[in-house]
Formats: sequence, C-alpha cells, structure tokens
Amino acid sequence: MDHDASGDESFAPTSGTFVGWFVIAVAVVVAVLGVLDGTDGFGPAALVAALVASVFAWLTLLRPRVLLQGDAVVLRQSLSTTRIPLAAVEDVSVRHVLEISAGGKRYATAAIGHPRRRIVREAAGAGRREQEGSAPRVGEVHWADHVESRLRRAALDARARGTGQEGAVERRIDVVPAVALGVTLLVVVGAFLR
Repeated sequence: MDHDASGDESFAPTSGTFVGWFVIAVAVVVAVLGVLDGTDGFGPAALVAALVASVFAWLTLLRPRVLLQGDAVVLRQSLSTTRIPLAAVEDVSVRHVLEISAGGKRYATAAIGHPRRRIVREAAGAGRREQEGSAPRVGEVHWADHVESRLRRAALDARARGTGQEGAVERRIDVVPAVALGVTLLVVVGAFLR
C-alpha cells in the first residue's frame, strides 16, 4: 500500500504484477532482437509482437488499481477510471474480484481478488469447521481481505463525518490507454495488410 503526501492510498494488485513486468521484459528482448534482425524475416513480426504483448500486459496486468483519494474510492481499469464517493458506498466484497455497491449499482475491478483455489479451499474448510464445531484459524490476513476492510472502514468514516453522497459516481475513459490500444490495433492491422 502506498501513501502520498495528501494521505491518498494506492493498493497494489493481488496478482499479475510479476507476470506483467516479465511479459514486458521479454517483449523488450524480442524487440531488440527484431531490430538487430533488420527488415528481413523475424524483425517486423518481432516488433509487432513485442508492441502487442507489452501494451496488453500493461493494460490488463499493471494498470488496474484501487485507490483511496480524498473522500472517494477510485477503481482504475484497463481503459477507464471510476470514482465512487465513499459516503455512497453501500457494500464492499471480495471474491474473485473486488465489488463495490453504490447507488444501487455494482462496480467491479479485477485488481483485487482472491485466487479460485483459496475460495474453494475456504468453502471446504468452513464446511469442515461447521461439522466439527471449531472456529476458523487465526493467522495471516490476505491482502484482498485487508483492502476490503480498509475500504469498508473508509466508507464508514466518510458517512460518520457527514460528507453525504456529494457528487455522483463518475466514470471516464482514459485517453492514454485508449490511444495506446488504438495505435496497437492500427499497427497489427497494418502488419497484416502488408
């Protein structure tokens, strides 16, 4: 979790960061090999593949993020950003993805989530504990659970301060990722038409 000078918080994604950076590193190596190979053979295809891989890794694995900014929770997606006033948050839950209910609608992001195997394992463990009459194990807190708890607490604090539901949920398309995707698609189409 990152804090900046204004007190804003940024929550790191629960998965994909390592894979995203690895894909970009491999794409850079492939692009360098493509440049060294020249315009014959491997070169142009390598550059197109490197561009596609790195843009999609950035958009799907590295860009999505959950942030607390002032009196709002911000869900940064691949191509858009949704800003939800904390006082309007009705519920926060994390399963495969983080879901926030506000104003009768649900907003989801894949930036924070539990792995499928953990959800299945916990469901099986809960059934076993129910049969045995034992309490859940006390231990480490999963990052996704921490984020869920932090967002719930921030929403409760916002309502307690009486900030009301100032402003509606705002959703905007972000220009830089949209342009990056558009350029990538144009390059791919151009490569196939060549």
